[in-house]
Amino acid sequence: MSTDPETRRSIAQRALDRSITRGIPLKDDEAFMALLEQWIAGEIPMRVMRERYFSAVAQRIRDIADR
Repeated sequence: MSTDPETRRSIAQRALDRSITRGIPLKDDEAFMALLEQWIAGEIPMRVMRERYFSAVAQRIRDIADR
């Protein structure tokens, strides 16, 4: 998707708002927000953002399992 940062920020805000109404406050997730900012800036595509976030979540699960 070739969009400017303002449009991406608007898209991101709508998604964050939906996540709150669904009980998943992604705005509180530092890893997610860092990746989101990279996507908004056009530094990474959404596919890469998704892959990196899933990897971060998988690592969190492994860390919890190792305790």
